[in-house]
Amino acid sequence: MKTRLALKQFALALLLLTVFSCEDTTIIKNYTGTGEEKTYSIEGYAQKGPFIVGSNVTVSELNEELYPTGRVFFATILDSKGHFELPGIVLTSPYIQIKVEGSYFSEVIGGVPTPGNLTLYSLADINDTQSINVNILTHLEKERVEYLVQNEAKTFSDAKEQALEELLTVFNFEGYSVNASEDLSILSDSEGNAVLLAVSSIIEGVNDYERRLALITNFQNDFQDGALDAVDIQNTLLTSAFNLVPLMIIENINSKFLGITVPDFEPVLDHFIDNSEFTNYFSEIFVRTEDGSINLLKDNTMATLDLTKEYVLFINPPQGVDVGIGISFDAHQYADEGNFDIASSSWTESNVQASCSYEGDPHCLVHHAYRLYISGTDLGPIEIPISLITGKGYIGFALDLGIDGFYTPEISFGKTISWQE
Repeated sequence: MKTRLALKQFALALLLLTVFSCEDTTIIKNYTGTGEEKTYSIEGYAQKGPFIVGSNVTVSELNEELYPTGRVFFATILDSKGHFELPGIVLTSPYIQIKVEGSYFSEVIGGVPTPGNLTLYSLADINDTQSINVNILTHLEKERVEYLVQNEAKTFSDAKEQALEELLTVFNFEGYSVNASEDLSILSDSEGNAVLLAVSSIIEGVNDYERRLALITNFQNDFQDGALDAVDIQNTLLTSAFNLVPLMIIENINSKFLGITVPDFEPVLDHFIDNSEFTNYFSEIFVRTEDGSINLLKDNTMATLDLTKEYVLFINPPQGVDVGIGISFDAHQYADEGNFDIASSSWTESNVQASCSYEGDPHCLVHHAYRLYISGTDLGPIEIPISLITGKGYIGFALDLGIDGFYTPEISFGKTISWQE
């Protein structure tokens, strides 16, 4: 009798062991949280532009003071839009940090930067939402949120709200309707998403890879007190915004992601350019204190010269930043039908040649060729007056101007201008 009872007990124990052993994974995945632990399914989009397929995603659990608890989960980017998923992760705290590492599609250049690896972060409370995006705004606000929680005893919700408001103020975007930063995406149309795309493009407009990484890191560190105080970062942001070509950015996104509506970010970008108190290095370089002469480098739409007016080539480079200037200037006129003089000690090279069919031919074509190549950090103003314009002829000239690593199609140009009495 005892033997039969013992056999039944052994069989029951074996059955229970088998059930719990086989169902162990399912029990954890479907755990609903009868104690402190809860199961969450997290998903979202990682974008600078969107991170490429295979980029690494790391989710770390944080305590209420936003310090790591040690629980870490891993995933990868699943599609070209930067989508990731982490189903059925068990946490004791609702606060998480999402870290994304990898390369990404650049909305400014229309491809993947080389090199282009980048790390972005996002902080979130998954009691509020389990759909959490990672983008440049979530990244730039991160250290400010941590500071407010850890040093000023702010709640996570209040810290997030305050940090976003302060971040928008940096760009003069206080009047725009912007949801929580982790809700935003550059691949969906809304006012908040337009703000995100504007900021993302401004950052991406810093063409040099190492400088872009340094800008992002230094911005994040500087912004820890809720303000952006570094003048070099301020001026870089505004200069980058001025040099962007919104139409090209829209075309790049539309070509890569068919069927999406690109946020209308150009008015947002213009608002920053028009209202910022930062310095745009390109804004005052063609402005002369003297009145009267027309600066040919300022008006690149001019097609003819009015010989009753005076003309000049004038550039006043900004100080303290790298500047590169290249001017190519060629004037042509017949010796018996006009005259032209733009001689100056400022030119790096100058040459005047006459082409005649025979010696003493009054109908010689005279070619004035001038070249200026100069670079430096503290260049003085360049002023070259154009004088003795008579008869008829034409000018072909080009300006190539780079300031602090930026080049703008609105200023660098080539064109032809004619004149005739």
